[in-house]
This record gives sequence, C-alpha cells and structure tokens, in this order.
Amino acid sequence: AGPRAERVDLKGACLYPGFIESHSHLSLYAAWKPYAYCVGARSLAEPLEILAVHAAGRPADTFVVGYGFDDTAVSEKRGPLRQELDALWPDRPAALVPVSVPAASINSRPPSLHGIPTALPPPHNHVSSWVA
Repeated sequence: AGPRAERVDLKGACLYPGFIESHSHLSLYAAWKPYAYCVGARSLAEPLEILAVHAAGRPADTFVVGYGFDDTAVSEKRGPLRQELDALWPDRPAALVPVSVPAASINSRPPSLHGIPTALPPPHNHVSSWVA
C-alpha cells in the first residue's frame, strides 16, 4: 500500500480478502479429494498402478476414480481404453479423469449399471475423439 493508504487497526482480529471463485476450482478440488491423485504420470501404466493401490484400500463395490492424469504427457499420448480398464476391474466401476476434466476414460461397468450399451457410434457432428 502507498503512504496515503488508510490503515485500520483490527485490534487482533483477522481480515480475509474476498474469495471470489467464478470457475469453481476450490470446490472441484474438494470434490476430488477422496479419489486417486494421478498427476505426473509419464506412462499409461503409472496412473493405472495408482488406481490399483487406491482401489485395494476401498470396499469392492465403490467406484474406482483417478483424476489429474495428463494424456498428453504420457508416452502413449492417450488415456486408457475401456478394455484396459475392464481387464483391471471387470466387475467394478472405474474411471480415469484427465486434467482437462470434460471427458473421462471409463470401463464397461458404469454404463452397464444404467442400461447403456458400451458399443455406441460416435456422436453426430462431434469433433472430439470417441473410443468405444
């Protein structure tokens, strides 16, 4: 603050700045807290190992979720395929959410729990990749 700035004696109290979070990152990080942290992987095997350790410490009927994975930073330059997640967790829902968040790699279990077929055609007029 400059020399002419007003100073206020708070008499031992604390003053916090206004926290305005218009993009929900704080709440997003809180929501991800119970899941496996998969940042920094250099190969596709690394987040899958992290997920396996995470899953081993959870009840068998819970959703296995990892987040923060960067599919552009791993040597394979992709997220895991449904079949790769199915091989690890055939009877348990599993997902790996990339750092970009709007998409995820999931195994066959979550769609099947809701009656959604796993072999779907690409969405009409959609430019993102779709791997069934």
